Amino acid sequence: MLHIGGDVMLPNKSVIAVLDIKKSGSFQYSREDATKIEGGKFRTLIIAEEMGERKIYLSPLTTSAICRLKKFGGN
Repeated sequence: MLHIGGDVMLPNKSVIAVLDIKKSGSFQYSREDATKIEGGKFRTLIIAEEMGERKIYLSPLTTSAICRLKKFGGN
């Protein structure tokens, strides 16, 4: 499981992309469709697939922190 901030955990295999919001240019997504994780300014956009649907998460954790957690978290 991958901790992406707050109390949100995702299965590692469901994560499609972890993108740095500042470095990745512009994104086109509806803020209403994104799940916002509490904890401050959003730094990372995570795209995951759950039960056949793609979901967008906005996380206050940095991409490097999330990738480190994924590397040491297994699966």
